[in-house]
Amino acid sequence: MNAIALCATVALLALMMNVTTSTSFINFGAFLAFTLVNLSVIGHYYLLLKRRGGWDALRYLVAPALSALSSLWLLISLDRTAIMLGSA
Repeated sequence: MNAIALCATVALLALMMNVTTSTSFINFGAFLAFTLVNLSVIGHYYLLLKRRGGWDALRYLVAPALSALSSLWLLISLDRTAIMLGSA
């Protein structure tokens, strides 16, 4: 829920920018939200509920961790303007 609110805030801020910058800025918010959702899965299922047996480790730790890492890689590959505005 927090990731969706953060993504919506980023999208609203992008309304005041030109098309190129706003597109990069929205992508920044989306990749950040994807990363947070995957980290939430790890935190909730793997750490909090301790679902760690067999397939659960794959579903609740390995797959979300790989997805979070790929989202982070895409996030840092964005245009420098979007990264600077997103971290400000």
